Amino acid sequence: MKRKADLRAKAKRHADRMTDREDRRLTRAAQNDPDNPPLRPGAKLRPLRQVLPELAARGPGRPPIANPKVQVTLRLDQDLLAAMRASGDGWQTRVNRTLRKTFVPAGKRRTGS
Repeated sequence: MKRKADLRAKAKRHADRMTDREDRRLTRAAQNDPDNPPLRPGAKLRPLRQVLPELAARGPGRPPIANPKVQVTLRLDQDLLAAMRASGDGWQTRVNRTLRKTFVPAGKRRTGS
């Protein structure tokens, strides 16, 4: 509960710093957003479970996967880590793929990275 109160206070502090011009610009952008049109006067909202029951039944969060990854702590040389990160986005997936090729026999590999 304390976290929600902290977030509300932070949002209020930020809103207090917003200028009238910024507020008008954001309001205009929100009103013109084709993915989120403003409600019509008198519009009736229905619960999600009535509109999209299959989505409401699933529950929050990502669905579980068959072979989830496991987070580990691993100590590496600084230059090695820097080189891996410098290889760009997806470096962790590439490291996982390289370790899999090195340590898991081809016949025992699972699909995916």
